[in-house]
Amino acid sequence: MHDYIQRDANQLADRFLQGRMGEIVDLFSFPAVVYVGEKVIVLDTPDQMLTALSQYRSVLSDEWLSLITSSIVDTDCESGEVCKVAVENRYFATDGRELGTAKINYFGEGRAADRKISMVEYLEWPCPDRVAECQPLQSMMA
Repeated sequence: MHDYIQRDANQLADRFLQGRMGEIVDLFSFPAVVYVGEKVIVLDTPDQMLTALSQYRSVLSDEWLSLITSSIVDTDCESGEVCKVAVENRYFATDGRELGTAKINYFGEGRAADRKISMVEYLEWPCPDRVAECQPLQSMMA
């Protein structure tokens, strides 16, 4: 396992937790495709990505999100310009209760030095009922 991949996953979680969405958006190429279970969101612009991330963070913040821990489950970055990183994030509230787990596959394209995320696949996510009730997120899903 590459230490820099774990570091990058931790930084991504920290940026999300701190609301630094613009820095997360900069990691993506556009259009970006996000699979949430069987639904798909195609984000054509950085502004759409910023809106989606902010809405998702809002749902989790309503549950008093205070900590995200990230673990790299698997990587396949040896095949050249395409890279897949499987991450498991655990989300915790200020009172210590676990809000849930996200199982996410990130797909990147390009050389390692300038690789951008082109697709994200959420296999599992925390607070699924709350996400399902979030109208702005639902309206983005095809």
